[in-house]
Amino acid sequence: MSSTPSPALPLSPLLTKKPQQNQALASQTEPTQLEAQTDVAAVTAWLANYWEQPNTFAAYRKESERFMLWVSQVAQRNFADLKHEDLLRYEQFLSDPQPAEHWQMPKGKKYGRGHPQWRPFTGPLSAASRSQSLRILNQLFEWLVKAEHLAHNPLALRARRRRPASALTLSTRILATKELQVIRNYLMWSTTGQESSGTPYLARAMRDRWLFHLLFLTGMRISEVAENGMASFYQDLQSSETTPTWWLRILGKGNKTRRIPVSSVLLSELALYRKVNGLPSLPVPSEPQPLIMSLDQYQRALSRAALHQRIKYVFKRTADYAQTHNLLPEDSLQRLNDASAHWLRHSAGSHMVQDHVDLLHVRDTLGHASIATTNLYLHSNDAQRHQRTSAHHQRWWDQDSSTS
Repeated sequence: MSSTPSPALPLSPLLTKKPQQNQALASQTEPTQLEAQTDVAAVTAWLANYWEQPNTFAAYRKESERFMLWVSQVAQRNFADLKHEDLLRYEQFLSDPQPAEHWQMPKGKKYGRGHPQWRPFTGPLSAASRSQSLRILNQLFEWLVKAEHLAHNPLALRARRRRPASALTLSTRILATKELQVIRNYLMWSTTGQESSGTPYLARAMRDRWLFHLLFLTGMRISEVAENGMASFYQDLQSSETTPTWWLRILGKGNKTRRIPVSSVLLSELALYRKVNGLPSLPVPSEPQPLIMSLDQYQRALSRAALHQRIKYVFKRTADYAQTHNLLPEDSLQRLNDASAHWLRHSAGSHMVQDHVDLLHVRDTLGHASIATTNLYLHSNDAQRHQRTSAHHQRWWDQDSSTS
């Protein structure tokens, strides 16, 4: 597991002073609920609530850090002086942070905070990412008002955008059977064809192949892949089956543990990946290796960002492969270029439901807190729906013609 991240934020002069109007009531004699008297200290106190949730902490830190830099360098205000219009300007800024050389990292590059070329953004934010950013900031401001650090929330007047229905949004992020088959065909080709010549390339290609199968066949979140290790695989010797079954016990979202069935297909892919890395086919409980290993240090896990980058690479190369061999229509090629790691989780749940796996089994495998979340995968197959609707209409049309 990764260590607890530091809540430190970059300091900015306007936000580290204690202006007279910065507190909720400048004339109040009673202290606020916070020891923090500056905006930076107050935000740090808010972030401290999420230390035990590394993924949430990372997301909240990123958005609050970006916002504080903008407030200091563009708005040139402190939090108490912010107005509704300032937040509208910030939302517009997120769509294209300019000047790019000051706010955005070079295209295709990603540097750590200590690097001189580090910037708060990798590029413009999509509409969904902007909404997510403002939702996080709204939580921050509501907390600061509740803590009596601020008198008002400058986002309180923001009109709430109506979000599309979850099921409709979800259905657009599920890869079709044909698309998944082409991805697997590309990965098989990349690990057995001409591209696999040379050990370093083969190790990388086999790692990509294992990552795809692990994400799709288990439905794991990318953070869960990054934070769990080979020792999570184990045999259930108490199984009622003739042959003991393999399972994957992981620590997932909300620090909850769950067991994921390991099929013979997944076990076979695991053995291939381990063999390329000079490991025995099957893991043992004491192993220090992560689920996805660095090419140079087998005991070092890839970060969530690196895993995202690898699976995006797989999707992009698959699209190129499919286009070269004329395997998929144009809209599928576009979907592959748009796809992300979480699409494989949605695809895993959807295809399990389509194959009539019990909803309770799907819920437990994916680690959903509620069966209501799993029910979102009960969408109808569009092709079948179109076919059956057309047949239904044709039947009535034919019936009407026969009576005329």
